[in-house]
Amino acid sequence: MAVKQLGTAASGASDLLDVGDAKALLPWTSEVHCRESGARTTGTMDAPLGTVAPYAMTLTEVDLRYSTADAAGSSSVYHVYKNGADFSPTAATITISGTGTTGSWTGSLSLAKGDVLTINCTQVGTTPGNGLAALFIGTKS
Repeated sequence: MAVKQLGTAASGASDLLDVGDAKALLPWTSEVHCRESGARTTGTMDAPLGTVAPYAMTLTEVDLRYSTADAAGSSSVYHVYKNGADFSPTAATITISGTGTTGSWTGSLSLAKGDVLTINCTQVGTTPGNGLAALFIGTKS
């Protein structure tokens, strides 16, 4: 489906101009609930299957949120995995420190159609809190 934009032709008459595929303009988002309930642990927790890229795209942001925070003075570290491994050569890493309940990563990482994204906790804080959800955001290539 093409999106049309009102424009002005060279003759001065109004005309509709094609501005491309609307799906290419909208961001792709997918939310994964990595830990529905209970304390966070290392690994992929409750979401080892992750989410699948529906088409070739660029991952631009990952937002994490907790139900409850870790104990004060500790931090948890998360890596965004593509097909079971860190992005190479640059890892996408999110650290949530102390009593924080959110964290994010922004950048530009290429995905092919069918690539699987997961969140892997590599370090859990002392007295970890409960729940973890990940929101993946990207744009179609």
